[in-house]
Amino acid sequence: MTRPLRHIKIARLVAVCAAFFSATLSAEVIVNAPQTITHRVEVQPIRVRNSSGVMATTFGTATVEAYIKAQINRVWAQVGVRIDWLPIVDYTNDFAYDGSPGNYTVNPRPSSHLDTIVDSAGAPPKSANPKVLNLFFVEIVPAFDRLDDDSTNGLAFVDGNGVTMHVGADLVTATFGWDIIASVIAHEIGHNLGLEHVSATNNLMSSNGNEERLTAAQKSIIFTNNAGIDGIDGYDLLRPLATNYSQWVAANGVTQGPEGDDDRDGIENVIEFMFNLNPKASSTLPQPALSAGRLVWTLPKRQPALDDGLVYQVQSGTNLLSWLAAGASGSGSTVLQNDATALVVRLDSGATRRFMRLNIAIPPDLTGG
Repeated sequence: MTRPLRHIKIARLVAVCAAFFSATLSAEVIVNAPQTITHRVEVQPIRVRNSSGVMATTFGTATVEAYIKAQINRVWAQVGVRIDWLPIVDYTNDFAYDGSPGNYTVNPRPSSHLDTIVDSAGAPPKSANPKVLNLFFVEIVPAFDRLDDDSTNGLAFVDGNGVTMHVGADLVTATFGWDIIASVIAHEIGHNLGLEHVSATNNLMSSNGNEERLTAAQKSIIFTNNAGIDGIDGYDLLRPLATNYSQWVAANGVTQGPEGDDDRDGIENVIEFMFNLNPKASSTLPQPALSAGRLVWTLPKRQPALDDGLVYQVQSGTNLLSWLAAGASGSGSTVLQNDATALVVRLDSGATRRFMRLNIAIPPDLTGG
């Protein structure tokens, strides 16, 4: 098929790319042979609606949805990557939906709206896991004006987390439209993983191409954690099928699940993994300590746990029934540090008593699927 030219915009310190396809074009997903799947990318689809209840189109029926997702996986199987989808989350926000109160029926919506949409949304609708790619289905994509119902387009950060998509309602009702939707979504995910446009017309990342092939050089970009363009988020969105936790379980002979406690020391197996403790011998967690008269809890982080999507979180409260995330208003605590090396939380003064606890959300794929 012949594809209209895509355009590059600039936002933040990363580039964003827009893709446009019309249903007047013929469509067929054409790819190279698949490779062994070694990694996965998890996507959180977010269906935006306006305050009147009108929703952006996503995938159509369950049959159409399954087909589109299968075609996206055909594209990414070329480099050994599988795209997994979380359940759709609905998000009511007039600005995200179509740029309201602005009117972009004729004039293009500012490309900077991509930043605003992604940054202003909380969790939910976004995933709390930074390794999950957040994809917003909207009515008008930033950098474009309103398109009709037989068109689809998208705008995504290159090497960053965040993409907006418009899917024309007519496309999900016509077989030829399903491949077009799959191609555009696969293309935008390519930008999120660090790929930019190429000149070859037979490539997924072509600005004006007719096939969806990926090359060994592009796989190298995706799988290399460089300090430059590919060192922001793209590489980090890749998650190995064999998790670090599952390898740790095998190496240590752990028999119970992540919430189990093989050594019966009161610390769940997943927490022993997060703090590099011995799951077969009694252990203790790092203990809070007094600093300038206030209790401070320092929790060192491990990169293998972060790579598996585990999030270190402390909650605090004035009783053992009501808990708030540390640092939140009313929590009575302050987060002093929260980076790749440690989470440090201090209890504030002023209450008769305060409590802290470690709260861990276990990713569903932690044991390797």
